[in-house]
Amino acid sequence: MTKQSNTVTLPSLQRATNAVEKEFIKHGLYTKRLAETPVYLIPASSWIMAEGLYYSGAVHMPQVNILTLGRVLGLSPKPALRETLRHEFGHAMLEHNPELISPKEWKTVFGGAKGESYEYEIDDDDFITDYAQTDTEEDFCETLAAYFRVKGDIDRYSHFEEIYNKMKLIQELPKRIKKMGIRA
Repeated sequence: MTKQSNTVTLPSLQRATNAVEKEFIKHGLYTKRLAETPVYLIPASSWIMAEGLYYSGAVHMPQVNILTLGRVLGLSPKPALRETLRHEFGHAMLEHNPELISPKEWKTVFGGAKGESYEYEIDDDDFITDYAQTDTEEDFCETLAAYFRVKGDIDRYSHFEEIYNKMKLIQELPKRIKKMGIRA
């Protein structure tokens, strides 16, 4: 039996990145600009609280974070590297291709402007995860990660109207990407 690592290694990050890129390609969501997004492995330092971050046009994955420390201490399960990468590539997709979702449609589907915090009474059944309740952009990224997790089978969410509408929007994006000629 192979011992599991409690840190993210360069080979594990590369394997996970390749797998996530293949998912984006399979679902028609891989754009030219997304294909150019670098993914960096960084030392823990001040990033200890983050599972991963997207900023300055790149995905940054800490070698050690609060979840890997929790695993070492026996307090949490192994973090899903692919899940984090799906989420962070969602941020990259939004930054690189803002024209995919108009501000009006964004507000209709996510209930506020892009990046706007949810400061009103919210219903847990409207969000795919607790973290999605942070703001509209995190909501999109968490919903996108879930979309990949269920392999695009959004019907399982049909009884959750708000989540289902978010999933339907994501399911529509490949047609827009193709029409705009920005597929990688």
